[in-house]
Amino acid sequence: MNFVLRRILFFIPALLGVVIVTFIIGRLAPGDPFQQLIGLGVDNDTIEELRHHYGFDQPLWQQLFTYLGNLAQGDLGISFARANMRVVDLIQMSIGPTLLVGVLSITLGAFIGVWLGLWSALRRGKFVDKVITAAVSFFGAMPGFVLSYFMIWGLAVGLKWLPPGGWGKPENLIMPVIVAALAPAAFIARVCRSSMVEVLRQEYVTVARAKGLSPFHIMRWHVLKNGFIPVITVIGPLAGRSITGLFFVERIFGIPGLTSLTIEAIPSRDYSVIQASTLMLATIFIIINLLVDILNTMIDPRTRSIG
Repeated sequence: MNFVLRRILFFIPALLGVVIVTFIIGRLAPGDPFQQLIGLGVDNDTIEELRHHYGFDQPLWQQLFTYLGNLAQGDLGISFARANMRVVDLIQMSIGPTLLVGVLSITLGAFIGVWLGLWSALRRGKFVDKVITAAVSFFGAMPGFVLSYFMIWGLAVGLKWLPPGGWGKPENLIMPVIVAALAPAAFIARVCRSSMVEVLRQEYVTVARAKGLSPFHIMRWHVLKNGFIPVITVIGPLAGRSITGLFFVERIFGIPGLTSLTIEAIPSRDYSVIQASTLMLATIFIIINLLVDILNTMIDPRTRSIG
């Protein structure tokens, strides 16, 4: 419990740092949300009134403290580019698709990666190992957007098995999840293979074999338990990056997710949306890593002293 509390207390300043840095970068960037109104024929007096009403004419430190005060009350502001919609409503609408695709893709990626890594380690140096290593290197190096277009061209346009994009139906998830899962699967497979090969070389595994223990017993109680620790350690940051890095997948397949919302808000300088969505993505990343840290301590209690 003390370990968990220490990790939580460590993550709170990290979130605060994300909020402050995002706010300052946004405010120091040239222009503001009302600059685009100039091209629509709005006079300068009206624009200045809007800047004053929303506090954009205040000193930076005062704007920051006002924002932090509103944030502490759960007020994320309004979207200037979306007819004054509440940012919290936009976040609620977009976070679900991102979490669904992200969780499914990292789950699929972990499942595929672990099995490929384990199979490759058990067949080290043989033909199967070489095939898996080549496939892992190929798909790990292929950009996600390239694979997305190949899948759309083959499965949607050519064979017409799946819809090319969209949201709302189970079949809309298949291609985005596969595309988002392949890179994590390749990375996890490499880590898993390396870890399992190292464990299989350990003296205690050799001793267990000499004692006549069954291969299943050795694998279950000696190899997997120790070999999975590095795998679980990398899954945390990998899952966070997978969820927060879904921009290309969401854009190509037309998924109304949080990363798309963030990128779309940048050209219009919709600061409230940018800050809130960045905060949510950082929170997701931190929570995932916290859960992985807790899982690590359950598997290997020695990590508590490190944390």
